[in-house]
Amino acid sequence: TLLTCNNYASLLMSLDRHDEAEALLVDSIARVDASPNKRGGNLATMLDNLAMLYEDIGRPEDAEPCYRRALGIFEEIYGPDHPDTVIAKHNFGGYLRTQGRAEDALPLLEAAAGAAPATFGESSWLTAHFRGGHGACLGLLGRYEEAEALLLQSEAGVRAALGDTDRRTRTACDRLARLYGSWNGREEAAAAWRAKVAEIDGAPSPTGGK
Repeated sequence: TLLTCNNYASLLMSLDRHDEAEALLVDSIARVDASPNKRGGNLATMLDNLAMLYEDIGRPEDAEPCYRRALGIFEEIYGPDHPDTVIAKHNFGGYLRTQGRAEDALPLLEAAAGAAPATFGESSWLTAHFRGGHGACLGLLGRYEEAEALLLQSEAGVRAALGDTDRRTRTACDRLARLYGSWNGREEAAAAWRAKVAEIDGAPSPTGGK
């Protein structure tokens, strides 16, 4: 089934078997596109997975159309505030941010962060993480005070939900270190957050899944 293909492709990606994951996803998407019922949520999930794979292996020109199409399908079939739609907005916005397109990324990341509390719950790590994505984008645009407020809130929320050594707690700390590193006169704060990142890097990995 399509769900099984998605799950197996995700497993292959986690094992760095990118060629096999790409072949499986491309073939599955082509088969769905050839069928009459081709605009389902599973198709959008496969497209989102393929986009992330292309981003991971350095093929942004292939990633963007997949992100864009996945989000369009989710919005069409589920509406703007469905969990899958909100996640797709965050993923696409995050991709645009890392490609140096912060102005294009901001509306998507702001929308995802704004919808997250009602969609996932205020205490969810996803809500905190999405606030961090929004804050990181604001920092790239030089809106440092707004970015700082969101990133501090994000770090506290992720740490409370996932613990001190989770990789997403590290991401939240690293975002703060990068913000302060680019903000004139905040070198001491940047060093303090870099130290927190180093502390997490030196800690034993927590048990459990992603």
